Amino acid sequence: MEKVSIREMCRQMFDQIGTDLQKNCKPEDRMFALHPDKNHIIVSHALFLIMSKLLANRLPTLKSLYLLRKYEENMLAAYRTESEDFPELLRYCNLMYEMFPCELASAVRDYAIASKVRKL
Repeated sequence: MEKVSIREMCRQMFDQIGTDLQKNCKPEDRMFALHPDKNHIIVSHALFLIMSKLLANRLPTLKSLYLLRKYEENMLAAYRTESEDFPELLRYCNLMYEMFPCELASAVRDYAIASKVRKL
């Protein structure tokens, strides 16, 4: 059995998420449908990264927020350095951001963190 690299496994996972989103959501209903260009999307991710920092520290059990913020950091670093990984990382960030409201809806059921999750 051949080992699959982490990068390939991530690519497969995000491809599946993207396929599911295309099946279940019209393009005009997606989060970034109204953004006029890629730069606006990058700024949106940068703002979310900055604005969610305090809450991320208060919600260490919310793994989806941690992963989204980590991918945003990596994506912004790739953008600044003009890395060839940037388009792939931006796609991952967009897909994770699309799924984030679903994660929040399930996290709000946890009474211990519900008030903090609502702030997001």
